[in-house]
Amino acid sequence: GVQAMLDAVHPAARQRLDGLAQKHAQGQQYEEEYRIVRPDGSVRWVRDRGYPVHDNKGRLTSITGVTTDITELQAVNRALMTLTRCNEALVRCSTEEDLLQAVCRAVVEAGGYRMSWVGYVEEGKQRTVRPMFWAGHEEGYVSALNIDLSDRKTGRGPTAIAVRTGKPAVV
Repeated sequence: GVQAMLDAVHPAARQRLDGLAQKHAQGQQYEEEYRIVRPDGSVRWVRDRGYPVHDNKGRLTSITGVTTDITELQAVNRALMTLTRCNEALVRCSTEEDLLQAVCRAVVEAGGYRMSWVGYVEEGKQRTVRPMFWAGHEEGYVSALNIDLSDRKTGRGPTAIAVRTGKPAVV
């Protein structure tokens, strides 16, 4: 029933959905998008729609609803929004530094990633990557980075592989 559905709602969305339970109880039509936590612990986005059903005398008899998993659609929308923001940055930014910082912000703000960073490869005794731009909750991650670009065991992380192959790394 309604309580089981509300119990599955992600804790961050529960307060926002107080009105949905009220609308349901009052027989009002509703549509809402929110996250749920499945029994296996996975988080999914759903679109929930409810429609009142009345008898021929206009009395509410039930609520008919449809809940649709829109997790993949949300991911596509975030990707498109991120690309849009990056394209806007290409037009707006006048320096490489401004562009790379704007791209990092777009990945975090529109893409929904916790953190984004861009680094430059530095040649020297030890080939490494120096972080230059970042956005989001880096919590000391960037300053603690020590990326080995060799092909040794320590140089097989996502950044080292991205530098060697030229393919992006998303972690």
